[in-house]
Amino acid sequence: MKITSLRSLSLALLLAVTGSLFAQPANDDCSGAVELFPSNTCNPIDGDVGGTTQSVPAIWCDGWTGVADDDVWYKFTATETTHAIQLGISGDWDPVIDIRSGGCDGTNIDCVNGTYKLMTGLNIGETYYVRIYHWEATLPSNTAFTICLLDGLIPPPNDDCSGAIELIPSLDCNMVFGDVANATESIPPITCNGWTGVANDDVWYRFTATDVTHTIILGILGTWDPVIDIRSGGCNGTNIACGDTPNTVVTGLTIGETYYVRIYHWFLSQPSPTSFGICLVGPAPATCDADAGTLSADSPVCLVAGSADISATPNGDAVVPPGYETMYVLTQGMGQVIVDVFTDPAFTVNAADDYAIHTLVYDPNTLDLSGVLPV
Repeated sequence: MKITSLRSLSLALLLAVTGSLFAQPANDDCSGAVELFPSNTCNPIDGDVGGTTQSVPAIWCDGWTGVADDDVWYKFTATETTHAIQLGISGDWDPVIDIRSGGCDGTNIDCVNGTYKLMTGLNIGETYYVRIYHWEATLPSNTAFTICLLDGLIPPPNDDCSGAIELIPSLDCNMVFGDVANATESIPPITCNGWTGVANDDVWYRFTATDVTHTIILGILGTWDPVIDIRSGGCNGTNIACGDTPNTVVTGLTIGETYYVRIYHWFLSQPSPTSFGICLVGPAPATCDADAGTLSADSPVCLVAGSADISATPNGDAVVPPGYETMYVLTQGMGQVIVDVFTDPAFTVNAADDYAIHTLVYDPNTLDLSGVLPV
C-alpha cells in the first residue's frame, strides 16, 4: 500500500537584502554604444539600466521631459531610409527612445515615450545613435529590457488580432505602451457614436473580465482621434461596445470571458505621435491562496478477510481560505483511478492494490466535476 498526497506545489522564496548592487554596463556612455544590426524580424538583444548614470540631459518627448539618470546607448548604420526600434519591457518600465545623428551625444532627431519607434528619412550608410532610459527618477523594478532593430516598414506585433497583447486589470491605471506606426487594417471600421472612420492602422489587445464593468483608458497626445472597439467571441468577433474618447466604460461583461480590444486612429492619415498608452481599470485577477498541504501515512495495513482500512493524517500545513472546503480522494492503481471521496482521510478497500489518498481544497462555487467520469 502507498499513501501519497497529490497537491499543488507552492514555492515561497524569501530574499532579504539591505541594498541593490549593479555593475555599470559597458554602454552607459555613448562611447560604448552597442551596435544593432537590422533584420526583418525582431532578434532581441539584452540590455539593462541598472548601475547607469546620466550621459546628457533628458529630452522633451511626446509632450513630457523625464529624468535620464539611467541612460544606455546603442548605434546602427542605416541600410534603408526607414527602420524601427522595438523594446521588450516588463513591470513598471516607462521607456524613452531617443534617436540621434551626428556622432556621439549628437542631435536628437526623433523620439518616443514608448516601446516602438518608426524612423523615417534616414540616410543610407549613416550611423545613428539610440539612447534608452526610464522616464521616472527611480529605476524600474526590473531594470532589464530587450532591444532590436527592424528593417523597413515592419508592422507592430499586435497588428493582427492573433497577436493581441494581454491587458491585466488593476484598480490603478498601469499603462501599456502601444504604437500604430505601420499597422494595417484587420477588419473594416465600425460605426461608433454615429461616425465611421478609417481603420487602416488598427492594433489589438485582449483581457479576461474580472468584473461586469471595466474601464479602458488611453494615454494620447497630439492629433490622436481614437476609436476603441470592444469585441467578444474570439478574434475579430462581434462588436459589443465602442468609444471615441480616451476613456470608455464597458458594461454587461461576463466574468472569466476573454474580450478583444481594437484601437485605431479615426482619420486616414496616422496620428502624430503614433504612440499611445492603454490600461484596463477593474478588480485585479483573483489569486488562489489555497494549498492542499501534505499527509503522512498511518501504520501499514494488510488485507484481512477481503477488506482493509487505510488512512492518513494531515500534517497541519494545508491552507483553506474562507468559503473553501476540504475533501479527500482515494485513487487506485498506477493510473490513479478515483474510487472514493470522503470528508476524512480514511477509507475501506476490498482488494489488494496500490492506493493513494489525496487532499483537495476547493471552492464549492467553482468546482466542476463534469470531467470526472465513472469507470
